[in-house]
This record gives sequence, C-alpha cells and structure tokens, in this order.
Amino acid sequence: MNAALFYTGMVVAVILMGVSLIYAGIYRRERGVRYFVWIMACRLIYASGVIMELQAHTLPDKEWFRGIQQISLVLSVPLFILFVLDLYNRDKWRKLSSHLIIFGPFAGWAIVIATDFRTGLIYAGNQLIDGHLETVRTPLALSVNLLCFTIIAIGLVFVVRYIRSARPEVRKAGMWVLVLCCVPVLFELAKLTVPGLQSWLLPFSVYTGFLGMIMLWLIVRNQLFSIVPMARQQIIDTRQEGFLIADHKGRIVDHNDYVQPLLCDMEDESLIGLNIDDVLVGWPEWREACLEMRTGRMEIPGDGRLPDRVFILDVYPLLSQGGRKHGTVSILFDITEKQRHLEQIASLNQLKDQLFTVVSHDIRDPLALQVSLIELLEETRNSLRSDQRELVDTLSEQIRNTYTMAENLLEWFRAQKEGFSLRADEFDLSQIVYEACRALALRSEAKQVRLVNEVPDRFFVRADREAILLIVRNLLSNAIKFSRRGGTVFIRAREEEGEWLLAVRDDGVGMDETQLRLLFDDASLDTLPGTEGEKGAGLGLMVSRRFLQLSGGRLRVESAPGEGSTFYIHVPKEGEPER
Repeated sequence: MNAALFYTGMVVAVILMGVSLIYAGIYRRERGVRYFVWIMACRLIYASGVIMELQAHTLPDKEWFRGIQQISLVLSVPLFILFVLDLYNRDKWRKLSSHLIIFGPFAGWAIVIATDFRTGLIYAGNQLIDGHLETVRTPLALSVNLLCFTIIAIGLVFVVRYIRSARPEVRKAGMWVLVLCCVPVLFELAKLTVPGLQSWLLPFSVYTGFLGMIMLWLIVRNQLFSIVPMARQQIIDTRQEGFLIADHKGRIVDHNDYVQPLLCDMEDESLIGLNIDDVLVGWPEWREACLEMRTGRMEIPGDGRLPDRVFILDVYPLLSQGGRKHGTVSILFDITEKQRHLEQIASLNQLKDQLFTVVSHDIRDPLALQVSLIELLEETRNSLRSDQRELVDTLSEQIRNTYTMAENLLEWFRAQKEGFSLRADEFDLSQIVYEACRALALRSEAKQVRLVNEVPDRFFVRADREAILLIVRNLLSNAIKFSRRGGTVFIRAREEEGEWLLAVRDDGVGMDETQLRLLFDDASLDTLPGTEGEKGAGLGLMVSRRFLQLSGGRLRVESAPGEGSTFYIHVPKEGEPER
C-alpha cells in the first residue's frame, strides 16, 4: 500500500473520531453521554499514539508512544464502568470519592505502564522487527489485561440489557452502535491473544475510526444523545397511567398497553409509526398540543370506544439539553371513579344543605323560646327560695350556652355554604354594641361584671349588620367569661385611616404566648373554662374570624397573663365584602 495513502487514511480516521467527539461533547451533560465523551477522547489519544508510533524510528520513541496507547486503553475501562452505572441511574457513584475508588486501581496500573522502562513489569522484552515494535507481555500484564476485558464484557451485558429495554426504534439503532463500538475491542483482544499479528493489526485498530461515521449517523438520525432511552419496562409498562410518545413530526414512536383500549379498535394493534393526525381525530386539543410540542393539561372523554370513561391528560415537550424540541410525551390518568365520587359528594352536600336549613329553624326557634322563658323566671328570681334560685341560675347558664353554641354553629354553617355573601349596609355601631350588651346583661349581672359602652353615638360604619352584631356578642361573651367577679369590660371605637376600629377590653386573667398561638388555630376547638367554671364549644372566635374575613376585615388580640385581653375588630371603610 502506498505510504502516503496509508497514513492519510489513518489521519482521516482520527479526524472522524474527532468529529464524533465534538458532537458527543455538545450533549456532554446528558445521562451516560458525559462519560461516553471521555471514552471517545481516550480512543482519539490511542489512535494518535498509534500514528506517532508508526512514524517513529527509534526503539525508545516507539516504546514511549506504545505506553501512551496502553494508558489510554486502561483509563477507558473505569470510564466505561461509570458509563454503565450512569445509564442505570446509580447517581451515588458520581461523587468524587466514588470516582477515586473506581479510578484508583487503573490509575495505579497506568503509572506502572509509564515507569515500565525501569521496572519491566509490563513487557518481558521489546524489539524492532522490520521497523515494527514487537513486545512480549509478562504474566502480570496478561492477567491485568484479561481482567480489563472481563470487566468490559460484564459491562456490555448490562448495556445490552439496557438497550433491549428501550423503545423499539432506539433499540435497533442502539444495538448497531454497540456492535460498532465492540469492533475496536475485538481488535485489541486479537492483538493480546495473537502477538504475532500486532504489527498488522495496529494500523487497522486506527482504521476502525471510519466506523465512527456510521455510528455518528445512527446517533444523529435517532437522536440517541438528545433523548437518552430510559428503561422502558420500568418507566412505561409498569405504570398505572397511559403513555404516548410522539416525535417532532407527529409520528408515534412508543406507547404502553394502558392507552390501547382508548386509541385502538383491536387489543393487539400497535400505534407505533402512525401519525397523531390520524389517531387523535376525536381529541383536537390533544392533537394540537402534540403537533405544537407545547405543555398542556386538559380533561378528555373516552370518546366512542370508552364512552363511560373520563381522563386527565398532561402533554409535555421532549427537550434536549440545548432546549430543542424533539417530540412530546402524553400522560393519561383515568379519573372516572374520582369523578363519580365527586358527583356523589356534591349530591350529598346538596341534601345536607337542605336538611340543615330545615333543621336549623327547628333548633333555633325552640331554643329562643326557652331563653325568653328563662328570662321571665329570672325577673321573678328574688321571690324564689334559695334552692329554686340556684336551680334557675344553673338552668339559665345551660340554656344560654346551648343557644349561643347553636347560634354560632348555624352561622358558621351558613358562612361555609357555596355562594354565601354578606350584604354591606350603613348602621350606627353604638346601637349594635348596645344590643349586644343588653343581650348579655343578665349574664354580666350574675357575675357582677360591668359592661361599659364607650362607642360614640352616631358612629356610622358600613358592613353587614348581623355579622358585626354576632362578632361583638361573641367577644363580649368571652370577655365576661374570663373576667373576675366584679370586673369591667370596656367597648371603644375610633376611626382610623381606611378602616373602623372596635376594641373590646377586659381586666381578666389574660393569656400567655402559647394560648395566643392556639387562639386562631382552626384545627383546635379546645376552650378553657371561665373564671367560674363556665364552659363553651370554642366556636365563637372561629365564627367571628370567618365573618370578618368575609367582610374584608381582620381580628387581632393583645394579652398578657393577669393583665386582661383586648380584642380589636378592623373593618375596612372601602371595598365590597368577599364573595
């Protein structure tokens, strides 16, 4: 063979390796590719070392370049191990400490290769025959080389298993790339097992670089780097959702059995290779999302094949590292049972609302009558014997607590109903406070707690009158409950910028930081007994806060143990109530 043509062919092969390396470098951040790039770099160094060895004329020079070749081959082995681990998502091996563990033995052997001219551990003898370097390896070197080939063979088994689990069109291309990658390995194995062929096989190990163009064509055509094939059996077939994968041209490249009944008339019919324009005729929104390769979420019916089913569909674009769109993944979730449950819940809620509306009147009216009757008894309290007065007091406390609890519960339920809203009207706040104080007059007198209404006359606010009355009554009730006998409760109001402020202050037992934190916790309805053992359901503050929220206002409190508490009602001057 002409020498110029001989060396030109090898240089071209090295250049082709470089092109493949550059292309792989573009996707170096993809899973698996990040280590494949370094394997390609080692291969390029090896091929360059072969060319330099063939160009050299002295024995030391040829030995030097042979050492470079061997070091590049040795370092390819740990890179191949990391490549396989990366494919199988073993990310813990990507740590620096793990890299040192894997690279350590091979780096040590590379040092032995570099210092072989002093130790003689690698080659038992080197000589030039017809200008070619002939070597005889030591038993130690042969053992290490065989160990490296064994590791590569085991790794190839795992790579084959991985590729077989990929989607069909990737599987075929991946197998061809793997076969082409194995050709240089076979050349190295032949050089090891038949030493007499070393001089003949050495240049051909460089010519295998021409196979790199075929590999590159397969990689580019099937986008093996931009969409690394994940384990299909684990990711798609074992999931309880439907998967449909389409490429940038709208061609279906993979799907699982879950979507088969929805999109196919026959159970054994495959969708692979069909165009989504033909398959998704009944779902134009789904089809457009796939063709435009955009993210989308929609609810779709089962159409004619599954008329009784309802699905939630998520469409995601498949993006490369550089952000280029290569297709879409559609994920289907069957929500038929969930939809039926929601319809049942809605029906039960409607029935509950109707029952609660009817029952609320049957509860509230008798309780209101009982409160009126007990007030009549309390007016004649002084004419009763002491044991009778005690009975009336106990009965009065029980009936009023029950009435307050029922009132708060019914109001809370009313506030939770869908479509409920408050109606803002202008009213005199002093009159509201007066009504609340009058409603609680007998309770406060029984405990000798003085209610002081310091709200100015004709203090007009705009809000829902009944809601504000309920809130003030609940706050006054709590203030009486936690006041000591003979205490005083002050009610004051003032106008601030953008809002009206009403304050209810008592000189009772107060609260510590823990009690203040739990005070506005809707998940906790625990309530403390009053200063004289009064009990409650804990609904009053929760209902008050809810109505203030619907009014666009807020409730806050200042308190300290032994110093009483002050509750502040903030009502905005402007703005519509929340709907």
